[in-house]
Amino acid sequence: ESNRVLGIINNLKNAGITAEYDGNDLTVYGGKVKGGTFSGDNDHRTVMSAVVASAFSDGESTVKGVEAVNKSYPTFFKDFKALGGITNGDI
Repeated sequence: ESNRVLGIINNLKNAGITAEYDGNDLTVYGGKVKGGTFSGDNDHRTVMSAVVASAFSDGESTVKGVEAVNKSYPTFFKDFKALGGITNGDI
């Protein structure tokens, strides 16, 4: 397992968004999401959140470790594309 909260905070930071976690609450401050490289941290939920954030990013994004979605939602990318999401490669 990953440290999901830390992974999400790091991905948000890479996207130019500030977030804080105090042990009980995760606070995400608004802003324009910029493209970048995001880590899935071998966590299906982190991958899905990074993919959705990248769909709204200003610029190209790469999400590493996307195969982790197969743990809980193997058709995630099929559904993402059906909703208008764009992927690069054979996902």
